[in-house]
Amino acid sequence: MIKAFNLRKILTFIVSVLLPLAIGWLSAYVTGDIQGVYDSLIQPPFAPPGWVFPVVWTVLYILMGIALYIIVKNGFSSSEVREAVLYFGITLIFNFLWTPVFFRFGLILFALIWLAAMIILAVINIIQFYKINKWAGILLIPYLIWLLFAFALNLGVYLLNGPTI
Repeated sequence: MIKAFNLRKILTFIVSVLLPLAIGWLSAYVTGDIQGVYDSLIQPPFAPPGWVFPVVWTVLYILMGIALYIIVKNGFSSSEVREAVLYFGITLIFNFLWTPVFFRFGLILFALIWLAAMIILAVINIIQFYKINKWAGILLIPYLIWLLFAFALNLGVYLLNGPTI
């Protein structure tokens, strides 16, 4: 019985971490030539090289997955947990869609507005997770910081490449 319980915890952890990673990979896959589009745009001076993004996103998705695990290991009997996981799922959907909106369809202004919504969702998610477990909420703070940086970068790209984009 103890072994089965530990196996369930291990599988829950693996799924919790792999879910955001898989969403991020799938988003990049369906988007196509992200690096080519990134390189073709006039970037603000604070824009990092393109290789930074997959590294940072991998770390962020792992942190998000660990935070998710901390929450779901409490079980779904609590409405607070169910709501927090629902918002986490909505956050992942928004995250998934931003990449094709920006890189595949070139809707840079719309992507900026989409990022604003992602920031709001991230704040809500941090608060919800923090109420259940403070470490789960804290693990989402780097994600929020990166979204704020992405917003500034997206705004810079929009302003430098003209309002026709």
